[in-house]
Amino acid sequence: MTVQHFRVQETDFTAFADVGAPVGTPVPQARTAADQELPWADVGIWECSPGRLERQIAEAEYTYFISGKARFTPDGGETIEIRAGDSMFFPANTKGVWEVDETLRKSYVVFRNSAA
Repeated sequence: MTVQHFRVQETDFTAFADVGAPVGTPVPQARTAADQELPWADVGIWECSPGRLERQIAEAEYTYFISGKARFTPDGGETIEIRAGDSMFFPANTKGVWEVDETLRKSYVVFRNSAA
């Protein structure tokens, strides 16, 4: 695999679209980088208003938190406190619950076909 460089401007993204399955009243939305055609990944920005929701992505994901505060509790695991500046890697098939305290915004890379 060769090195990939991305320079994405705010105008390069699609409009926000609803995603996920809220447990309460949050509004999760995502924008994808429309001009980035990668056979192995999807890149974009995800944003969610305060509330609770289940993680719906089966593939592996790397994410960087741009703003907000939240907690993520993986099924059978310890709660992880999250704030702006943090980054995380979710292995494929990670399940759990998000509890968003302040509108959360993150950039992400979801690795296609990584779920078994």
